[in-house]
This record gives sequence, structure tokens and C-alpha cells, in this order.
Amino acid sequence: VKEGMVASVTCRAFGSPPPVIQWSRAFAPLPKGRATVENGNLKITSFDTKDVGTYLCKATNKLGSVNSSTTLSIVIG
Repeated sequence: VKEGMVASVTCRAFGSPPPVIQWSRAFAPLPKGRATVENGNLKITSFDTKDVGTYLCKATNKLGSVNSSTTLSIVIG
């Protein structure tokens, strides 16, 4: 992600009943006031070096849950 831009990551899961998607961060809270989750999409506005790291997606329904992770980093240029 270029510094100052919007980071956008999608997490999709399918099941019956439809799972609820939650985003979290591995070693820190989500950026306060700049992170939103809508329809499984995580968006972080004004992406900064302090936002670099591992983000976790968790999909849960009454039958169980599944996790996935991704790493966001700064792109120079």
C-alpha cells in the first residue's frame, strides 16, 4: 500500500448459515478511527508505517469458524 492511500482487503467466506466476518490485527488493535469493515472488506484510510503488519480475518457461524491472514506493507514510489 502506498503511504497515505487507502488499504483495502477483502475476506470472503461461504456457508449455511452465512458466516459473520470479523477483522483484527495480530499484534495491535485495528487503526482507531481509520479502519472500517463492511461486507467482509477491511479499509484503512491514510495508511501509514504504523499500520504495517499482519491482519486476521475470521469467519464464524454456528457450525464453527475459519481464519485467514494477510500482511500489509508500505510500497515506496
